[in-house]
Amino acid sequence: MGRKEFVEILDAGRFSALFDDAAILGIECTFDRGTLRSHRYTFVPCPFDPELVSLRPESIPIADWLRESVLSYGLEAVRSVGAYRFDCVRKPPERSADPHPISHFTFGSPDCRVPVRGPMSISDFLNFIFDNFYRGARPFWLNHAPFLTCEGVEPTITWDEQQLHHLQWMED
Repeated sequence: MGRKEFVEILDAGRFSALFDDAAILGIECTFDRGTLRSHRYTFVPCPFDPELVSLRPESIPIADWLRESVLSYGLEAVRSVGAYRFDCVRKPPERSADPHPISHFTFGSPDCRVPVRGPMSISDFLNFIFDNFYRGARPFWLNHAPFLTCEGVEPTITWDEQQLHHLQWMED
């Protein structure tokens, strides 16, 4: 994801939460009774210099501040970061025409889909974020984690996908 798309997401408010460092969190889920049917969880670190983000006056919207920073500092304001996305997309049985796993982790490129054991609860996704990007805030997060678990996260990984590099986390 480039800086332009990042700023467009901020402008449109197409995110679930914005961290203090301007990283974007997106959470989309669908449920069928008690079963998690699909999800798309996205974490995008801010692609702008963290020092510039910290200098933003609260009176200026973050998207405007980032645009102005690029105009003022040019490429010095931009850093290379990726987006991290966990998806679960259940498709009808004719799924064989679509080679990507039902549950997968995408990073670096839209074509990079690493098989995942199964759908993730929102809590599991946020554990990933706080374990890997915000360790200092992890104790605060753990106070809230038990309230975001869900049922219906049975494994979807196939035997063939298990033979590839894949992600599997411990069950609670």
